[in-house]
Amino acid sequence: MTISSGFTGDATLQDGKYKLTRIETISDSYVNENKLGYANENPQKKHLLNKGDILYSNINSISHIGKVAIFQSDANIYHGINLLRLSTHKEHCPFFIFYQLNTTIKKQWAETHANQAVSQASINQTVLSKQTFTLPTLPEQTAIGDFFRKLDNLIKLHS
Repeated sequence: MTISSGFTGDATLQDGKYKLTRIETISDSYVNENKLGYANENPQKKHLLNKGDILYSNINSISHIGKVAIFQSDANIYHGINLLRLSTHKEHCPFFIFYQLNTTIKKQWAETHANQAVSQASINQTVLSKQTFTLPTLPEQTAIGDFFRKLDNLIKLHS
């Protein structure tokens, strides 16, 4: 898995040429395109999100540290500031990693490994890269990820 930081441009604009993720974008555990920021400065192409990228809240209050969302859109959206992007390699299923990061154990790991200041906590790329994952074979990862994705969709339909 590759971990990278986002475009450091100003994402506070309510309108602009380039759509950027920010902390609010993933506050509900999915990439909410209604909560994007904007920039008029062109981000580098390396910041353009790809399907399956996982966005990780690494600078936030301790209760929100470690929140994640998986990017599933075809829209041109750039990875913005205050989120880390986790890009999986072909031997990993992004949905499996995403659901594993949503477990209580991984959230507690984030809280205990965060550097805490007065009102915010943070986890840097180096610390996050030391988090361990249980990884079955790719077909098993895919089956488990698909199962939880279908379950999430069923829950949304009945909510």
